[in-house]
Amino acid sequence: MRKLNLCIDVVTIIFCLASCSTISSSSVTGTSRDSLPPMQSSTSASSPLSTSSSTSVISIFSSTYSSLSEDSTTSSNTKVVSSLSRSVGGIFAFGESAEDFVKAAKAHKIKINAPQDPGVPPEITNPVNDGRIYQAYDDSYYYDLEGLQAYYNADDAARKIIVTSSAYATGLGLCVGNNYDKMVSLYGKGYVEISDEEYEYYDGTKYMTFSMAENVCCQWRIGADSAAGDMSE
Repeated sequence: MRKLNLCIDVVTIIFCLASCSTISSSSVTGTSRDSLPPMQSSTSASSPLSTSSSTSVISIFSSTYSSLSEDSTTSSNTKVVSSLSRSVGGIFAFGESAEDFVKAAKAHKIKINAPQDPGVPPEITNPVNDGRIYQAYDDSYYYDLEGLQAYYNADDAARKIIVTSSAYATGLGLCVGNNYDKMVSLYGKGYVEISDEEYEYYDGTKYMTFSMAENVCCQWRIGADSAAGDMSE
């Protein structure tokens, strides 16, 4: 009887071992190992995707940064010229009427030089006697102050203001006697060098030009007629 039980136990063990082997084999077959790429294949498949993705991100970031930098520079230069350069010594503003210009001069007790010859063209029958000097060739006129001249067109539209005195600073504080480095620190390098040591900033509607001699500003002007604007067209 003991022998019979022993045989049954041996058969049971053999059966269990056979069953485990079958289950193990079917498990491996069921997972379809061949359908999974080997580790090396998996790594090489994901690596190009990762590199491509990183490259795309870097490329997009770089182009975006470049675009923002250019836009910021342009915007900054435009803002400098259009909103701040209108001021002339904190007294006058380019674009103001001739009447307002004269009022500002009187309010600050700035003498408008009386012209010895106002140069009134014959077609002007009622010349304005407020110190303006007419120019016969185009009916425009200007006011002559010490270190400053303000020009107007025949229709009284502001044309330009020329400053040759350190008494009148720009809206950002640059004046005659300052050097090139200060100009760049205040206005940036978004200028056009229209001639030797003559630097012009232009916003599409008006310009600001600094004339230098040996890197020192000897004259600056603001106006509506731009050499840089003509060159850019």
